[in-house]
Amino acid sequence: MTKHLYSFPLIFFCLLFLSCSKTAGIGGKAKINVHVIKSLENGNALNLPLTQVSVLYSGQLFPSSTSQGDDTKQTNDDGLAIFENLKRGDYYFFVNTTINDTLVSGGHSTTIESRKGETHIVIDLGEEDPF
Repeated sequence: MTKHLYSFPLIFFCLLFLSCSKTAGIGGKAKINVHVIKSLENGNALNLPLTQVSVLYSGQLFPSSTSQGDDTKQTNDDGLAIFENLKRGDYYFFVNTTINDTLVSGGHSTTIESRKGETHIVIDLGEEDPF
């Protein structure tokens, strides 16, 4: 009978630990800087200002060219969009934009593993296969 008394607290704490796992989203202290560029054939790259960057919380794959994402930011004049106050978890950042009357898409997945910190990623819309 006493063996069962010792196993109950162990099971309780295991269930409590598993139920407290964090999911991706807003409410943390991490920051991700997303730089959107388009590579050129001559080896240079252009920053893409005023481009919408979307994020899927707990995402790892490109959703579709019509997906809105869980949050959206616009890049500044340097092609940079900043997502702040993020929790630990998986994130998929993606862009669907029109360049010279052609729909261009690209994306990048990342994982925040630390409660605090800053991550920099680049989405290059000039790559052959941006996924």
